[in-house]
Amino acid sequence: MKTKAVELEPATVQLQDPEPKAKWTDYQDSGLERFIGELYLCHVLFALAESGVLARLRATEAVPESRLVAEVNRHFALHLLRYLEVEGIVEKIEAGWRLTAWGRRLTGDVAMAQLGFYIEAYGPVMSRMPGLLKGTLRYGRDVRRDGKALGRHCTTLNRTFFTPIISRILTEAGATAVLDLGCGAGTLLIDLARADPKLEAIGLDSAPDAVAYAVDQVEAAGLSDRIAIVKADAFEPQTWPERCREVDAVTAIGVMHERLREGDGAVVSLLDAYARLLGPRLVTFVLGEPELYYDARDNDSEMYLAHIFTEQGIPRRRELWLELFAASALRCRRVFDRPGAGPRLVFFDLVAR
Repeated sequence: MKTKAVELEPATVQLQDPEPKAKWTDYQDSGLERFIGELYLCHVLFALAESGVLARLRATEAVPESRLVAEVNRHFALHLLRYLEVEGIVEKIEAGWRLTAWGRRLTGDVAMAQLGFYIEAYGPVMSRMPGLLKGTLRYGRDVRRDGKALGRHCTTLNRTFFTPIISRILTEAGATAVLDLGCGAGTLLIDLARADPKLEAIGLDSAPDAVAYAVDQVEAAGLSDRIAIVKADAFEPQTWPERCREVDAVTAIGVMHERLREGDGAVVSLLDAYARLLGPRLVTFVLGEPELYYDARDNDSEMYLAHIFTEQGIPRRRELWLELFAASALRCRRVFDRPGAGPRLVFFDLVAR
């Protein structure tokens, strides 16, 4: 009888060549390993949100695995859950899968709005950066941001951080009819009208799809009798319908810096035109603008890039805005901000001189 040969366990040969070791250490020390991981994680979170998996995870304390993957590709979903478990974002318990404490913070409303702002709204632009940089692509012709996604995610951020500021300024000024320049989806006006049953409002936007969407939103909110949406250019006030000239308050949130592409003088001239058009009726002109600090905090650098590659005017600090107001027919009465509580926007309460 033959005896079975004992199979020896293969030897492990660990190579210690200094040059490959040094190159890999340089890569690890560079921090790029972390950046790649964070990039992939952002795309995974966005995919979970768009597929509905994230909503199911957020809805309850624990979700049975069968329900969590029922309406998506099971193979991909199970592997993504494993990936998120490794990353410490979900955990598997007897009842199913649940978000960890960090996972709940990471997928909160504000966090996902910020993610959607940069990944969904500006992702179509930033992913085409090589062509834009080489000049083979042009923003507005070949590449566009996702305006609908931008409006949706900005709505979440505005409602959380900025609408209360705007509402306070309008209320303290005694506004009865407000015109919102660059109204987008119209959600600011809807929120303001709900907060003040006596307020009349007009939303103005130059994008046909934004106007159509805003009209639908206003109708769905049951506010068509108090909110009108018109198609017009915020920077061409002489072309506005007559009813736009009969308001006593104006809001322009994240709009005016786009005029900076034409130079400071163009902004001053536009402010003067608003003052002439609205005259003594104007109780407040609420101008809200992002501020850039170039300090790599609060997504400051990402905001900078988003404005560069969409060929917008570059946001500026409040001190430079105040210099423009000093040269215009509108005087700045108050400045509002929320340091450390939300994206970096500053609000100016302007009145005619």
